[in-house]
Amino acid sequence: MTGLLSLAAIIAPLYAPPSDVEALLGKLRTAYTTPQTARIEVNVRQEMRDGFAEFVVKLDFQRANKVYLEVFQENRFRFGAVSDGIKIAALGDDRKVIETKDWDVVAMTEVIPANLETICFYDYARQLSTDEGANMHGSKLTITKDEVWNEKTWTILEEVAPDVGVIVKYFIDKQTHLIWRTLVRNMETNKLMQDCQVVRVETGITFDPNRFVIPKS
Repeated sequence: MTGLLSLAAIIAPLYAPPSDVEALLGKLRTAYTTPQTARIEVNVRQEMRDGFAEFVVKLDFQRANKVYLEVFQENRFRFGAVSDGIKIAALGDDRKVIETKDWDVVAMTEVIPANLETICFYDYARQLSTDEGANMHGSKLTITKDEVWNEKTWTILEEVAPDVGVIVKYFIDKQTHLIWRTLVRNMETNKLMQDCQVVRVETGITFDPNRFVIPKS
């Protein structure tokens, strides 16, 4: 994860991930590359200096790399971003453009601070891979016992990332292989740092082309 809600880091290789983990990551990458369009809403509880803050992240995505993202706090629009697939623009709380960059995955994560559940639609190759240079490279990954959450049983992938001092638990849908929740804890204290919960995911949506037009400054 990157930006405001960043989790991932590139660290030295520690071990070879088990074959079941690699197979699961392959299914996740396929799941995020298959939809041509998607709409996702995520509730985020994030540790801040003075306690926890709660955000709602809403993302409209159309392949390739067209994005409209909104972040709300206490029902108020705080910031956002839009990509037309060529350029990316950050939007301030007045929805006006405050910064524009050429599109690439690094620029996307710099301009669009979001959570893993949204980032994976356009940055799956880095986020969900143990290859050298990818964000899970060197992390210890384990498929643990299934867990029940929201009256549903989920596949659980646990990531231990010593370089950033966190343990991440991913709740993965058994049918779609999309991530619906991530829990992030401090390795030393086991204190919760972040809880992202997907509220809804829709695919196959036909968007108005104007949705991904960058506003004029």
